[in-house]
Order: sequence, then structure tokens, then C-alpha cells
Amino acid sequence: MAYVAADWTVDRQTGNIRYIGDDHNEAAPSYATVIEAHRAWQALADNASSTGSDDELDITDNTPSDRSTDNIVTLNAPYNIDDASSEHLYDGSIIQNGGADIYDGFVNFGNATVQIQVLQNGAILADDWWNKSTPTALPQHSGGNGAATLTDAGETYTTNEWVGYTIYNTSDGSQGLITENTDTTVTAILYGGTDNAWDTNDNYVFGAPLNANSAAGISHRFMLKTRSDGADIDGRRVIGLSRRFGNTYSEFKVNGTARGNNVFALSDASDLNNQTSPTDVAAWDQFANDNVGFDNSQDIDLEGTPEEYYSRWDIGGGATPTSPTINNLYEWAKWITTQSTALTMYGVSGEVFRGITHQIPYDTESGVLDESSYLVWGTNIAFDAASTTAGTVGAFYTFSGSGAVGQLLAIDDDTGSGNVIFAIESGTVADDNVASRVDGTADDGFTVFGTPSDLAAAGGVGVILADDPTDNIVWIQILKGSAPVDNLKLWEATTAGVYDNDAGNSAVQNGTLTDRQPLLTKPFLGASTGSSIIGGYGIGIASEDLTASDILFDLGNNQITPPNNVTVTIGGLITNEDYVTVNQRGWRFAYDGESGGTFAVGNTITFTVNNTGTATIAEVVDQGTTGYIICSELSSTEQPANDSQIQVGAGVLAFVNGSSASDINKRQLTIATAALSAANITSVEVNVTIPSDTPSSGIVRVQDDSGFYRRLVYDSYTGATFTINPTTTESYDATTATDADFNSVGAAIGNNVYIGYLDNLATADQDTREFTTVFSANRNLFVRVRDGGGTPIKTFETTVTMSTSGGSATAIRTTDL
Repeated sequence: MAYVAADWTVDRQTGNIRYIGDDHNEAAPSYATVIEAHRAWQALADNASSTGSDDELDITDNTPSDRSTDNIVTLNAPYNIDDASSEHLYDGSIIQNGGADIYDGFVNFGNATVQIQVLQNGAILADDWWNKSTPTALPQHSGGNGAATLTDAGETYTTNEWVGYTIYNTSDGSQGLITENTDTTVTAILYGGTDNAWDTNDNYVFGAPLNANSAAGISHRFMLKTRSDGADIDGRRVIGLSRRFGNTYSEFKVNGTARGNNVFALSDASDLNNQTSPTDVAAWDQFANDNVGFDNSQDIDLEGTPEEYYSRWDIGGGATPTSPTINNLYEWAKWITTQSTALTMYGVSGEVFRGITHQIPYDTESGVLDESSYLVWGTNIAFDAASTTAGTVGAFYTFSGSGAVGQLLAIDDDTGSGNVIFAIESGTVADDNVASRVDGTADDGFTVFGTPSDLAAAGGVGVILADDPTDNIVWIQILKGSAPVDNLKLWEATTAGVYDNDAGNSAVQNGTLTDRQPLLTKPFLGASTGSSIIGGYGIGIASEDLTASDILFDLGNNQITPPNNVTVTIGGLITNEDYVTVNQRGWRFAYDGESGGTFAVGNTITFTVNNTGTATIAEVVDQGTTGYIICSELSSTEQPANDSQIQVGAGVLAFVNGSSASDINKRQLTIATAALSAANITSVEVNVTIPSDTPSSGIVRVQDDSGFYRRLVYDSYTGATFTINPTTTESYDATTATDADFNSVGAAIGNNVYIGYLDNLATADQDTREFTTVFSANRNLFVRVRDGGGTPIKTFETTVTMSTSGGSATAIRTTDL
């Protein structure tokens, strides 16, 4: 779109530049980039005269705006826009009032249907105008009352053009994901409103993001105010959230906006483990957090020591759903934190709740910190000579005399005197400074009494999610401000920001905190496979509701599984494109200086000089005096090092040439006793007892006499024998058949055999793959993920140690386009 002159006015006397066109939900709203607006204003400013125009700007006036770049425009005094007008500009920043007010640009790279909620200064911005547009002027439901389907007889929509978008009933406050539309009807299950149905003349709007650029993969472009009246709004920190119930959740943090465009990368897609109707989920009563806060009541892995969590979710005790599952708990967790939810978590809106962001050690505790209360830190200022209002929590103030600027986070008002805690943005507060509101609000301020404490401190507010008074650790979610630092006093406060400076609960940070934000999951509970949970950081679930397939992470970020069962999960996969293998790890390295003969598969090589120990050769490529080897892990557990000497007995000798890398140990086992030569083999006997930590069923690879590794499905194993199913395909991967026909090309005794802990395509419902087995001892595994399909990636390889707590890895999707 472009700058529409008729939709804007310029007032010479005040400098007010105002948008006067249709609003977002009206017939023909207009939107302009900041550079288009600048060009339009400059075009007016070079006119000979503006007589008779509502744009009072011509050659006789001051220059209205200056361009730094096409994405950064400064309005020169007295010219200014207001918040409403900023909603019709995008693709950059507007700076005005000498830098006292800034609107910064945001661009989201995501799918066309995604909806973004913005968390700023500890709250979700109520008016998400950047998400919504209308196809025509003020569209309405033309059908009868109480209808489940919207009807708009005046429309001519293309069939299913709105599927995947959100529709909002602006009359009753409900919304829903669109599953179908015809030329005049739209079907969506409404929730979150007063009656969640369509009544005659109900207004509606589609969640069609503003100012998209589909060719560039951009869903949204808009501006937000990040500085007001000379104060940065929460340090210009902004978090974008996408939480449409029924779709995947995501978030993206901007830790201090820059001028121009700031990037979100928020997208969503249908969550196949979240397909229950929202109206059904809203009625569920089978899920409760039995311990809101620190919980060490369970030893889930039965290793003798209870784990520590910040909750204990329990399934059961209610009536609906009739047969609750772990996946239902996952859906419930999404429901209580979904977009526009009215539910709360730990005293804050579920829409704001993210989980633990920081772990803080402390000492000098006074009282016991109360979970679900707020924790506040910053510059502590005593005051007297208060105005009618001593201070307003959340407001920004400037301090005369020093010029300091900050936000009031908490107050202890003893009627005219008391203490306040501030996040100081700039300057240093001093005795007798007078605090007044930066927005000019009268009768709201105070005079500083004495020298404040913690003058150079960071300031912020968090909600207490768990407190361990024995080990002196508190876990919080920071809501606003910056993280506290060592030796800073931490005060408990109410959610309204009231604290007791003299006798309130408090502690002093003792050491460096731990940032737990990298561990946040979306939703907070973790991920669901449909039948099991991969828990979010610190989330506890009643042990009786867990199975061997579930994984939890305690407050130490230790992976916890039910007794004797471990799960290894590979995430970050794309369904129907990624092939993932997980196998016993070996080592791959080049060698040179070969003498005394040649290496052969099955040789035991001894490492000396830079390594010790022995290994078995799984594969070798001999190129004369050079070549490369893939071998088992060394008996010493070392990694082959450059220039290590390798030798077979007193015979062939060479040296490792360069660094080594992980690879598949394809000689984990070998064929024993009988060669394979039948058309449909039913068993494979190997040279040793099959390791007890081998999955009870799965894939085994057998090398045939042509050197190819056949992919065989085994249903079970006993001793040294795999029971092979020669005709079936796995139910979870019906596109890949077993290859058990060794009639034409056999497999001799001594050929390589190795276990495929995972050896499958990531098919429908599988953005993760996993296997569960009985733990025996730590096993080092090699992971490979490949996608050469429609969205190819470079081969991803890593290692995972299968330990008592399982293991996991996430594929890094480096594009190969």
C-alpha cells in the first residue's frame, strides 16, 4: 500500500500529523511505510502554498522530517504523530520530540496465518490491531442467533481461502481456528467469548496480518512504541508470542529494540497432538497442579534421591475427560496459556506465563519467600514530602537535580513517607531529588530522603515459581526489567507491587544467577508425542501418571525417566522429509605412513604414542600407504588423536593423519555360526549376546556380500539371535519395506551387523523420533539426519550419550538451497 494523502492531516500550529482515514476494521484503511510517509511530507513541504488544504505544510514551514535511512525517519519539532497514527505506518522507526518518543518497526518472518501477541513491560498489549483485517466494511453475521457457523450472505469468498486463519467474533469476544469456508459461510469452533456462537448482526474480523509480504515470507509489518516521554519502555525489551489453541506455540525475544526494523521469527502450524475441541477442553477438570511451587516429594527414577521440581501435575480426581491421558494434560497446559485466556498461572495471566527464566542463589534471607508472589529488585529509595500520590507502580519518573530517569517497580508507602524500588534507566538518584512523572501527571511524586541503596543496581520484577529455603535457591520468571546481580537485595512484593521495606520477606543474591531461558518450552509443560511427554524444565508430574516413555527435567536440568527405562529423542525434524539414524558410535580417521602390510576389516588395532587402547576395524579404504578407517570406540574411551601410531600385532603399522570424527560403528556385531542365504530369513545370529539395552523391537542392519547394508525389521531378540520379520513393514514407517531376501546375494559369517536404534523416515505426526529401552550402561550414539527433499538441509550429525537419564538432540536445519 502507499501513503494516501486524503487519510492524513498536518496541523501547522501544533505540528500534529494525524491519520484520519478508516480504522483497521473499517472499509478502506490505508498503510504507508515510513519512507513513503517521509516522501509525502517532504512533497508537501516543497509546495508554494498550503492555503485551503488540511495539510498545512509548505515551503514556508520548517522541514517536517529527516531521513537517516529508508527505515529510520526523524520528525523535527514540532511535528509529531500519535499512537493511533503510528498504527498506519510500518517498515521502520519514527523518532520524534528530540528522541523522547520512539516507535520502532517490527517484521515477522512466518506463515501467513500466524497471530502474534506482544509481551511488553510485563503485560500482553491488549489491542493486537496488527493481526486483524476485514474483507469488506464492517462484516456481520446475517444468519440466526446461536449459530455454530458464520453466515455472511453479502460475501463471495473463495472456497477454503480462510482455512487456517483465525476468525474473531468482535461482538461476543470469541475466536476460533477456521476449518472450512464457502462463498458465504465460515466454520470455526469459537471459544473465549460470552456465548461462543454467532448471533444476528454479530461483527467479525479475520486474523489476517497487516502489511504482509508473502514473497519475502513476511507475515506482519508494524510499529510499536518503545520509548515514551524520555523513558525507554522496559528497556525496549519485547517478546512476541504465538499461542493459537490447536496450533504449535512459539515465542521470539527482542532484548532491546534497535532503530529500523526488528525481527520476529514466529510461525505456527497445526499441532496434531492438540486436536481436541477447545470447548471440550474448557470443561475439563481432571488436571491439577497439586504443588504450586517447590516440590521434592517424588523419586521418579527410583535412584534413591527425590528430584526437585516447581510443580506436581496430577491426572485424575475429576469427571472429564472420562479417560484422561498424558496427552490430554499437554492440551490442558496449552489451554491455560493460550491466546486471550482468562486463566492464571502462579498469580499471573496464563498468556504471560512462560516458565522459569532464572535460577538465583541467595543468602541473608529474612522470612520465607512466598511462591506466586512477586520478587522485586533495584535501587531502593527512601522518600518524604510525598505528593497526593507518593508514586504509581509501573509509571516512569524523572528526578530533578540529577536528571535520572526510571520506572517505579514497588512501593512501601507509610502515608507521606516510605520507600520505593526503581529500575533506573539513566543517571544517578541523589538526596533531595524530586521525583515527578515523565508524562506530566500531577500530584504524583515525592522527594528523595537520604542516599539510595543499590544505586548502580539492575531493576526488575519477577514472579516466584519455586523457593528452596534449605539450599537457598529461588526460581523465577522475570516479567520486566533486567536480571538481578550478586549482592543485590531481593524483596517479596504483592502482584500490585506493594512490599514491606522494614519487615517484609527478602533475601540477598549470593553469586551469579543461572539463565534458564534457553530451556523454555512452548508450551511450558513440554512437548507431546501423542502418548508421552517430553517435559519442560522443572515440570513435575505425579509418578503414577508417568510411563517409561515419558521424560522429565528437574530443576537441575537433569533428565529423569521412570525406573530402568530410558528414552533417546531426536527433535527438530520435518515430517515426510527427514531420515534419521541413531547407531553405536565409532571413529573415522585418515592414516598415512602405512608399512608392513595392509589393514583389514576385523583387525584389532592398538593405539600408541598419543593414544592408548585398542579398537576393531569396521571399514577400511586402503590407498597404498594412505587411507581411512572406521573403527569401534577405543577400549580406553579416548578419541583417536593426530599422529597416534596404530598397529596390528607386530605387523602392519601406520599413523593417524589429522583429526578424527564420530561415525557409525558398523561392526558393532558380526554374523556368526550360519551365513544368510534364504529368500526370507527369519533370524540373524550374531557373535555375542545382544546388548541388553537394545530396543525390544526395531531395526538391525546386516552387510551382504556385495557390501550393502540390508535394513531388517526384528520383532524381538533372545541371547545372540534377532527374530526377523521378513514380510512386514513397520506400522510407523509403511513406506520402507524390509529386505530379507538373501537368496541372490548372501551374507557370509563374519559380515558386519549393527543395531539401528533409530533408522526411519520422520513420517506424519513425527517432528521428533525417539526410542525407549532398558538402561544397562552409558552408550555413545551417533546421530545422522538428512533431508534432500523439497526443503533440503545439509547433513546433520552429532553424538548423544544414552545415560541413566536418556538423551536427546535437536537437528540443526542448515539449508542446502
